[in-house]
Amino acid sequence: MLGKEKILHRCSICNRGFLNKSNIKVHLRTHTGEKPFRCDTCAKAFRQKAHLIKHQGIHKTHKMLSCSICNRGFLNKSNIKVHLRTHTGEKPFRCDTCAKAFRQKAHLLKHQQIHKRIGRE
Repeated sequence: MLGKEKILHRCSICNRGFLNKSNIKVHLRTHTGEKPFRCDTCAKAFRQKAHLIKHQGIHKTHKMLSCSICNRGFLNKSNIKVHLRTHTGEKPFRCDTCAKAFRQKAHLLKHQQIHKRIGRE
C-alpha cells in the first residue's frame, strides 16, 4: 500500500497504483506472463533481473543435473525425472473419471477438481 506519495501511474488491468514508470512496467509482467530474464545455466526465466541474480546463487552452491536430451539443468533427480516425460511423452497419471492422462500427479489432482465442481452443479 502506498503512503501519502502521489500515485503517478495506474495499471490499466488491475488499477494498482505506482510511483514510477519502471515499477508499473515490471508489474505488468504479472499480467502478461512475460519473463525476459533467463538463467544461462538452467533456462529458468524470471520477471525481474534481481530475481534472476538471486536464483543464480544456487548454481554456485548446488551441483546441477543436466537433461541428457536438452541440457536443461535441475537440482534433484525427481525434477529431472518429471522433465524427461516431456521428451518421452509418458503420462503415468490417469483420471479415473475421463481417462485423461498427465505427466505430473499435481496436474491430475488439479484436473480432478473439474469433475468435483461439475458433480456439485
